[in-house]
Amino acid sequence: MNTGLCCSVLGFVLVGAIPFSGAQEPLNLVVKREISVDNEKATVFVSPIVTDADGNMYVRYSDGQHPADAINKITTSGKKLPSLNLANVPDLAEAKIVDFSVFEGGLVVLAREGGFSLEEVTYVAVFTSDGALQMKTKVGADIHASQIAALASNRFVVAGRAPWGRLDHPGSDWTPKTAVLNDAGQVIEVVRLEHDVAPIERDKRTAANGAVRRDRDFEVSLAASTMTTGDDGNVYLMRYGRSGIVFVISPNGTVAHRFELESPSNSSLREIKVAKHKIAALFVRGKPDAYSETAVTFVRTYDANSGKLLSNYVLDPRIPDLMAAYDGNTGFTFFGPEAVDARSPEEADRIRIFEVGPK
Repeated sequence: MNTGLCCSVLGFVLVGAIPFSGAQEPLNLVVKREISVDNEKATVFVSPIVTDADGNMYVRYSDGQHPADAINKITTSGKKLPSLNLANVPDLAEAKIVDFSVFEGGLVVLAREGGFSLEEVTYVAVFTSDGALQMKTKVGADIHASQIAALASNRFVVAGRAPWGRLDHPGSDWTPKTAVLNDAGQVIEVVRLEHDVAPIERDKRTAANGAVRRDRDFEVSLAASTMTTGDDGNVYLMRYGRSGIVFVISPNGTVAHRFELESPSNSSLREIKVAKHKIAALFVRGKPDAYSETAVTFVRTYDANSGKLLSNYVLDPRIPDLMAAYDGNTGFTFFGPEAVDARSPEEADRIRIFEVGPK
């Protein structure tokens, strides 16, 4: 069993049916090199895993007993460096990490105090790669942000929804919303995402008490979407789930491309990585009789300008389905414990780095 998002954002795994046409038979992706992370074990991982230009990985994980709050920095050789924990940052000690991403020079973190309440406060904080706080600002009340990525000139793209509300509360507004923020946390431009994900309209969606019935697929798609800044300076927003939608947001805050990635049948898009004008996408196909278990993991690459499918792979089931990096060619990096129980008890759940390529 692969570990992946079944242990990550909200604990959800989403499986759906997507038409599939004409792709070549997938090649097998196998381990080329395996590195053990020093003295680290984990059972819970929070997506995404991000990698900087030097190959260092930044990931949140837990041993099952402690919350996955810290951002752990791990080198390509498996050495764990000092982690970033907001509990140790005086100005942010009460906040929880919502999302983060890397950019040239450091990390940008989206953090929140107050949870689902009218008193919640959301922050954008920038740290050096060594974890030193460089700036912090509150996000304005125009958006309830769940994902963040950096643009040039001290600007950030955030994605989320309308400012407050829950699907099961009357009058709530879960309209997806994406915006560009300045370094004062103010919305300076709303990014128009045409043909974005939307709730599925069903008969009798409103309950007797006026509450809107939950659309689980839509809610999970918003919560588990990911956003990354590519090496081309564009921001790539991926919608988790059956749609396969990826938006490419240019440095000026406009949408350059919208792709519906050609997907394997009966699979869901879980993660993307961007390198050398290519997109590497990870899809999972669930077991029909097990909601949270993965049957097959696929990796596909696409041209980042046209969305054209370039290559098609299936991942060795012993490799955890947590994609950490893509080199822009045929090399991929995965992260986590080996996905089969073939180790001695003292080796179980020990974190490893898997450098992966075609067989």
